[in-house]
Amino acid sequence: ACPIDCTRMGKHLESSPTGKLVNPALVRSVQAVRVENESVLRRHGSMNLSRSAAAKTMREFDDATIAPMMGTATADEYYAQSSSSALLVELAVPTLFLSAANDPICPAHIVRDVVVDALPSEPPILLAVTPEGGHSMVWPTGARADGAWSIDVLCEWVAAICEQPNITPHLHQHQ
Repeated sequence: ACPIDCTRMGKHLESSPTGKLVNPALVRSVQAVRVENESVLRRHGSMNLSRSAAAKTMREFDDATIAPMMGTATADEYYAQSSSSALLVELAVPTLFLSAANDPICPAHIVRDVVVDALPSEPPILLAVTPEGGHSMVWPTGARADGAWSIDVLCEWVAAICEQPNITPHLHQHQ
């Protein structure tokens, strides 16, 4: 899921029933990564590693670890600066937002609110919401589980865009 509004995503993670189940699992996961990379983190200098180790929520972990690593004073400041919502008004080419209704961190209603309600009347955005898919968008598809469902949706969208006679894809070459 896109970090469209990290502040709302964080609040959802802390307050929704699903978020309350997922938040501790995420913290356990990032704590394992923290332990594995403790020597690197110590060299950073701006982090409070004892606060990082004591974090019980993602917000606490982000406040103690990620925010200083990214040059912000607090998790809230980091969330505001890392959210993509302010950049959406600059979109000039067709853009697909793929969201799963059951995403425990950034459910479709948050994406919909930002994309539909907070943007100009005709942004070049298509919001595709699937009932399932979770946060990672790589849930397997089919009886053999031989692919990620999000790739199928993306390929279908690209094919539809290419079939439009009035749309010219813009390819940027990096040198």
